[in-house]
Amino acid sequence: TFSGCISLTTIEIPDNIKSIGSWAFSETGISDIDLNQVETLSEGVLSYCKNLTSIKMDNVTSIGQGGFIGCDSLKEIVFPPKLKEIGSDILWNLPSLEKVTVTGAETVFDGGMADDCKNLKTVEIQAGKVKGWFDNLDTLKVGPGVCEVDNLNGSIKHVVVEGDSQLKLLSNAFSGIEDLESAKI
Repeated sequence: TFSGCISLTTIEIPDNIKSIGSWAFSETGISDIDLNQVETLSEGVLSYCKNLTSIKMDNVTSIGQGGFIGCDSLKEIVFPPKLKEIGSDILWNLPSLEKVTVTGAETVFDGGMADDCKNLKTVEIQAGKVKGWFDNLDTLKVGPGVCEVDNLNGSIKHVVVEGDSQLKLLSNAFSGIEDLESAKI
């Protein structure tokens, strides 16, 4: 829709828009966007928005592949409670990304979704499931709403698990994380 409009810095989305198509706002000059009324974000929807620092998306249930690739200024992202589907490489190679928070009970967060995020220090999973490879992560926080931790790999220094009776730590949950210095369960 507006892909490649590099001088475009402001977009207002009407309340009746529930879905945004592939690459709709990619390579624009947007620095913040309110997508709270939107439910579906298609492939690459905000990719290569170099100035993007803030995304509001409280009602999003699905984000397509590569949704935020190339958003070099994005420091933090909060995945909303209703999120069920996340495409691959959604946060790939975001040099400024420091923190990811997952709040959805049906969200499965795979560490590989945030590959090559050199400054990612904290991933906080408040609900849903977590698995996969994490690169140079300082702290993984698993909150009481998380239902499953499965086969984490890579480089994680600290793990904090505050799960309740619903939490399943599967047999290889933390097996083989060579950089793990502390675990608080």
